[in-house]
Amino acid sequence: MYATSTLSTLTYTVTSSTPTSVVHFTNEPWNFTVGEPTEITWIDVQGLVSVELLGFTQAGTNSSEPEYYSTSLGFLVNGLDDSSYYTWTPDSSIPVMEFYQLIISDEVNVGYSDSFQISGVGYPGVG
Repeated sequence: MYATSTLSTLTYTVTSSTPTSVVHFTNEPWNFTVGEPTEITWIDVQGLVSVELLGFTQAGTNSSEPEYYSTSLGFLVNGLDDSSYYTWTPDSSIPVMEFYQLIISDEVNVGYSDSFQISGVGYPGVG
């Protein structure tokens, strides 16, 4: 069973005047297809890296200002050491959602991908 949480806005407070690098993805555009390996890349890592897949579904029917619920669909990688990429091959077990997003975290910071679609999800036997 998947855990569901509401989408919220994150606020960060900077307490140092020295600029720091924050882990972030370097892929563009975000294109994924079931059964096709795609390299996910990032920079500015501080320690071990984890990448989590989120799925989003629309809450309610207000199409002018839609609200979405996020669901964790699991970690693609957790605690990866000394790397700047991971090759992910989406499979057909991924549930159909409105859109998806990746979260990358290291031992200090969190970064988010742009939202994206995964072609081929929901079609048994693909991937």
